[in-house]
Amino acid sequence: MATAPLVDCATESPLVGFPCNQDTPPDTQYAVGPTAAVEMTNGSVSMWAHSDQTPFGSLISRVSEESFFGSIFGAAPGSFVFTDPNLLYDSASGRWFASGLVFDNASQQEFVLLIVSQTSDPTGTWNKFQLNPKAGVLRDQEKIGVSDDKVALSWDEFTSATSPPAGVVLVIRKSDLLAGTAPASFLFGPDASRPFPLAVRSLSPTTTQLVVYNNADPQVTENKGAPTLGVMEFTGTPPNVSMVEFDPAIQGRAMGPAASQPGGAPGIQTNEDRLLSASWQNGTLWVAGNAGCTFPPDTTDHSCLGLVQATTSASGVVVTQDTALGQPGVDSYFPALTMDPSGDVVVVATESSSSSPASVVTFAEPVGASFGPPSVIQAGLGHYCNSSCLAPGETAVRWGDYSAAAVDPLNPARLFVAGEYDASATDQLDWGTPPPTPTPTPTPTPPASPGYWFVASDGGIFSFGSAGFFGSTEATPLNQPIVAMAVTPTRNGYWLVARDGGIFSFGDAPFLGSTGAIHLNQPIVAMATTPSGRGYWLVAADGGIFGFGDAGFFGSTGGSHLNQPIVGMASTPTGQGYWLVARDGGIFSCTHLNQPIVGVSTTPTGHGYRFVAADGGMFTFGDAGFFGSAGGSHLNQPIVGMAAPDAGGYWLVAADGGIFSFGDAGFLGSTGGTHLNRPIVGMTG
Repeated sequence: MATAPLVDCATESPLVGFPCNQDTPPDTQYAVGPTAAVEMTNGSVSMWAHSDQTPFGSLISRVSEESFFGSIFGAAPGSFVFTDPNLLYDSASGRWFASGLVFDNASQQEFVLLIVSQTSDPTGTWNKFQLNPKAGVLRDQEKIGVSDDKVALSWDEFTSATSPPAGVVLVIRKSDLLAGTAPASFLFGPDASRPFPLAVRSLSPTTTQLVVYNNADPQVTENKGAPTLGVMEFTGTPPNVSMVEFDPAIQGRAMGPAASQPGGAPGIQTNEDRLLSASWQNGTLWVAGNAGCTFPPDTTDHSCLGLVQATTSASGVVVTQDTALGQPGVDSYFPALTMDPSGDVVVVATESSSSSPASVVTFAEPVGASFGPPSVIQAGLGHYCNSSCLAPGETAVRWGDYSAAAVDPLNPARLFVAGEYDASATDQLDWGTPPPTPTPTPTPTPPASPGYWFVASDGGIFSFGSAGFFGSTEATPLNQPIVAMAVTPTRNGYWLVARDGGIFSFGDAPFLGSTGAIHLNQPIVAMATTPSGRGYWLVAADGGIFGFGDAGFFGSTGGSHLNQPIVGMASTPTGQGYWLVARDGGIFSCTHLNQPIVGVSTTPTGHGYRFVAADGGMFTFGDAGFFGSAGGSHLNQPIVGMAAPDAGGYWLVAADGGIFSFGDAGFLGSTGGTHLNRPIVGMTG
């Protein structure tokens, strides 16, 4: 990609008043709000117009970082030193939060500066807070975390050049920050047994503020005697806050070496193996940091990205993935990550090797799949730095110290990333950050060939095409008949639900709870899964909703008068909502039906859906295409369900397992001519 840098040393040097070899590392930060996007580095603050139609618009302003922060807290540039910017836009409150470390030349004190916008417009007025002033300490890398009612700032303190890092967490009442009043707070630390703490950014509602730290490197700390991920949970309202810690086991971590560059250039410092980025959403926690790895067939140690995924609940923290990202012969460093509402993860980092200059890359993992190879967002143009950049006694140059990843509040499926790359083929002192191209979140690779399942009322399973068989309840005594099924995102498992809400899970479908032992006003009639596969909803005939796992409650018709009972439900692609359909076609019922509605399917975009009636009549809404129906056909048995492989077609299934395929949905088999012990009651695909 031959695009000009968004911010580089050449644009910052005139603002900050010192040459490129002193304007490093940039500590890149980027965030997006409803009307503007903001990038902060260790030299400048830049703002651009932002809208849903024009995600990256014209430049609004660019000033030095000291001018921007100094104008807010009333200090003249030159009277203080500012470093380690941190930035986020909090969609829950509609406010911007930014922070940094400030050393006041007059008082010889250092303090943490936190500013909070008074509106969603970053060009407007900000509230300012000078937190925890202290002399005789050096602080490093303060980070902002946020939850519904709390804001956390985490950092390290050093009392001397040789003292070990001691972790500090300051938990602040969020409402005070929004109001601009003196904030109530709770201070944890300094604690040398918990170095390099990282406040977690919550992307969905929670009143628990998480803070994580790498407790898996014996050269730094392993306070449990074995490698773990330290997860601190802060609850309560500041100043009345309590903390409980969970320490799930993970692989041991070690610091990676300096990263290689081409042309015999000095190595790039990758620093320590602290955690650099962490996000939480709907019970899922992701963390990332630098590490050291060897990727066969290469036998040389390289810097890599250490990632951990875990689920959180009241009973504890369970690690579900502990992995390293990188490539043989390549160094990867300074990651940042975030998630879209479906739980798809995007990681941004810098990569370099002895043959390729420092470039910005992304890794992506869709829900139900694995990380693939990196995609180059911005290729480096040359090697960075020469001997003039090296501090006395050092053999590697400064870089990082971190990257940025942000969710677009106007379109949460759109993610932005920012990182550092070598921005010039001729100027060895020029680093840059590329223009933030919106990164589309990944979608799981569809199966090589389509497939579908039928389920009978006794739990008998009939699979066709690529649909695998993972078990059934055909030989199991049931208290109530099976009424619906749902498939996992990987298509390597499924759930069956009985009329009383009893759940039967097969393959990789986890059991997350049921209503089998609960008195129901009306029987269960359908179920739907969350996009992550770590939750599901059950719906009763009166529209009562029962959510399990990470399935949130977004409303029901349980207390409403219905002309006809609920017969089906479907989740939105984000998992942040669902549709219910009644026997008379209500969601919004405005059509005379010859036969009752028996099934529903949604489009991949979430902007449309289809109903199918018992006579095979099809009703489409939004961007759901019409590809035909069985409404005018003679049916041996009524239609009982439907499924869609993509946006271009669908299948209908009758009670005898007869299949009617339309659009690009191919015919893969049926039980239409097979003797069934019980009728087919639904399908999924």
